Amino acid sequence: CRARHIKCDERKPTCRHCERKNLPCKQTDIIVPCNWDEPPAPPQTSNNTAATPSDDPAPASTWEVIQQSQSTIPQSHPPAPPLTTWPSPSPVPPNLYITDESASLLRIYQHGVGPWMDVLDHTQRYQRDVLRLALASPLILHALCALAAKQMSRADASAPPSLWEPLAARYYGESLRLLIRALAEDTSAAATEAEGAGVGGAGGEGGGGTGRTRKREETLTATILLASCELLAAPSADYARHLRGALTLMQTGGIDFRSASRLEAAGLWVFARQDVAMAVAGKRGLLWGVGRWGCDWSGAGDAEEEEDWWGRKLLWLLARAVECVFVDADGSGLASRVEPVEGLLAELEEWRGALPRSFEGLRLKGGLAEGLDEMWFPIDSAGMVHAFV
Repeated sequence: CRARHIKCDERKPTCRHCERKNLPCKQTDIIVPCNWDEPPAPPQTSNNTAATPSDDPAPASTWEVIQQSQSTIPQSHPPAPPLTTWPSPSPVPPNLYITDESASLLRIYQHGVGPWMDVLDHTQRYQRDVLRLALASPLILHALCALAAKQMSRADASAPPSLWEPLAARYYGESLRLLIRALAEDTSAAATEAEGAGVGGAGGEGGGGTGRTRKREETLTATILLASCELLAAPSADYARHLRGALTLMQTGGIDFRSASRLEAAGLWVFARQDVAMAVAGKRGLLWGVGRWGCDWSGAGDAEEEEDWWGRKLLWLLARAVECVFVDADGSGLASRVEPVEGLLAELEEWRGALPRSFEGLRLKGGLAEGLDEMWFPIDSAGMVHAFV
């Protein structure tokens, strides 16, 4: 129940608890109406980097942006090679385009939705690495600001809609324009590289690969941030549309957990969480089948001591359970499943039996409204695991 912050059995129209207490029942909305029907206003700050002429029609979503860009990618261009560690780009002086407004939104992201993005990543890539990228990338900066403003529009019930919604729409619209530019530059570089490979053979490689893989990481990260923003606006209404943009980049770039950089891998786990959550909520199959994840759980070593590792493995098991129950988005049916459910249940019990003690949580008697007990987990990812279970 949203009004009293207690667990609800979600019975419609009134849950049993509210019916028994004769209380008004306000349940959590799964489908949230989107308020982005109007084109986003242009940025108010002249220092912000412009991406396209102001008279260009505003794109509607990351999926539309990436779908349009894919139609111009040269077919002869192979997927980008797996990413390796590369030096961070030299940051642009922040005062060139970071205003007081955007700096405030970055802080909101850092202490608000950022920890949620990293709930299964103790290295905090989406708080540390992504914020570093924002100092050098207007695309990442605007995507972070859009997500922070959209999250505040949902979390700050006391604020009028005119406070956060216009900010979210403005930064979101500018992010899409910057994403169009980034994809166009990548397409142009791919065409040039393909021509060089055709004329000079291997001479077309050179140092361009590092730049392209760097842009690939930035583009995928921005797309996942913007998809998260779209899901906050409309989490269940055609949720697949919001995730297909990032999925297309992953497929065309050949990106999975085997080939991804560390930041990309963190983004893939964010994407996987969203895909699994939306599949369970909508009783549908996955967009990104588990067989394409490329996970390797062998030789984890010290990683098994961290709660985020156990949380990621549970997400992987949950995704496999979804595949056993629902038809995938690619049309594969239940009859095609070769994995016995009994084997999956055995793996789940093995996972549960090996959990560290930090997953037990501490029960606080009467810590919630109506005298209900509260469970406190010192490690956030341990509490997230119980939400999965």
